[in-house]
Amino acid sequence: MPRWSAFLAVLTLAACSHRQARGPVTAGAPAEVGVIVENQFSGMITVFLEAGGRSIRLGEVHFSETKSFVVPWRSVGDGLSTQLRGEVIGSEERVLTSDLRMRPGSVVRWTLTPRLSMSYYTVY
Repeated sequence: MPRWSAFLAVLTLAACSHRQARGPVTAGAPAEVGVIVENQFSGMITVFLEAGGRSIRLGEVHFSETKSFVVPWRSVGDGLSTQLRGEVIGSEERVLTSDLRMRPGSVVRWTLTPRLSMSYYTVY
């Protein structure tokens, strides 16, 4: 009998510890916006979302890394001027997108190129 209870305990732990595999980022709900940043620049970049005069720090993206962020739509807002800003850590260098046209559920993919002035984005 103790052997069966140990087997059931192991089986229960295995069933409870199942983790879902991480897939590509999407806006999880219509009340969110997804941001994907691919850094091809040779340094680490801190990414900010500029919306309605406010600056929201999303996080850092290392060289040769792609990171995903999810932002609540209320932070972006309807009709607010919205841009992404990247600042090179340890430098005065920065890059800014033009005004982003987003709606709830949108995903922005921003590629930071080796020459930051040549960086580009897509909203879908």
